[in-house]
Amino acid sequence: MPVSARAGVTSFAITLSLCAIALGACTDSTEPESSPLALAEATALLVGLRAATSDTTFIPIFFSADSIIVRCPLGGQARLIGSIDDRPPVNDTARLVVDFDIAPAGCGFTGLGFQFTVDANPGIRDVTTTSIVTTTLQFLVDGSTTGALDWELAGRTGTCEIDLTLTGRPDFSGTEPGFSARYAGTMCGYEVDLDASEFISPPGG
Repeated sequence: MPVSARAGVTSFAITLSLCAIALGACTDSTEPESSPLALAEATALLVGLRAATSDTTFIPIFFSADSIIVRCPLGGQARLIGSIDDRPPVNDTARLVVDFDIAPAGCGFTGLGFQFTVDANPGIRDVTTTSIVTTTLQFLVDGSTTGALDWELAGRTGTCEIDLTLTGRPDFSGTEPGFSARYAGTMCGYEVDLDASEFISPPGG
């Protein structure tokens, strides 16, 4: 895959995950009777953590071939261990697999106006596979975000367990081709099924 195409697909995969997570406060969900975090706060936690660990302007504390340690905006740090695997086409389909474990330690950041400090328990694993059908240039996205974090927010503490699955496919139901994506699973005790279609589009879409 050309370098420019790989960069575009990587950006798309990361943006897709962020957009899908950020929709949590605006989509249907089932709220448990008692939850330390409201759904909007849970969404803010994930959005803030992603922003803190994906800032391309930071100067890393440490980096190697498969890992990097970054400073968090409000103190603490986070270790990212993983890989970006640009796989050659098979049966006219090329795949880019982004697979990282995120382990924060006393990591402070803000998300959607909320200020958090989080620690890995054991941390977050984020895997996104973006497939490109080379004959049609169609994009298919499959991914997952799983794991757990200990959090502190305004004197409250707790643990947020995450088990989300991302699916994105072309949508030909309308007069113009589109892209449909959903993020479904559990997040901080909430059952969520998020429609991300109107907020995202593949490169060039």
